[in-house]
Amino acid sequence: MEKRLAEESDRTAHYLSTLTHTQLQELLVAELLTPHLDAILHMPGSGLVTMVDHDRTSDLSRMYNLFLRVPSELGKDALRFALRADVEDRGKAINDSANEPEPGPSAGVDQDMEGDVKGKGKAKPTSTPSAALSSALRWVQDVLDLKDKFDKILDDAFGGDKAVQTSINLVCRLGCVSERD
Repeated sequence: MEKRLAEESDRTAHYLSTLTHTQLQELLVAELLTPHLDAILHMPGSGLVTMVDHDRTSDLSRMYNLFLRVPSELGKDALRFALRADVEDRGKAINDSANEPEPGPSAGVDQDMEGDVKGKGKAKPTSTPSAALSSALRWVQDVLDLKDKFDKILDDAFGGDKAVQTSINLVCRLGCVSERD
């Protein structure tokens, strides 16, 4: 999209009056960007989630700057909502993984001398204090890592935008903590 905007800017400078530059840029944003915000954000392999996964802050910054061109804050809002959904999904994954028992014999399943599970039916995991502590510490570290990741993205890609920061902080406070309580 940036390339297309630059091409049209060059054409305007060479072939058209400079007074048409603004109108052409607005037309390009209205036709090539605005109707496709969700498709850009959710594009498999190169959408928002992929960029966050691979710490592609320069691409996230480029996306943010392009979305700022969309009138009436529609682009910025679409980016904030997609980012918020991604943070929520990551927080839920952290909560879900913290509720899983630790793998191996320390998972607390009753076994006999040969390693067979005692009793009939499903094995019931027993919780030990060290397993609970380990799970809690892992959860805290995962939440802190998530917060650090998005704080870095906020600073490097979104220029510390307060509206984006509010979306991230709100989800981290409400999403991660409230489900764990």
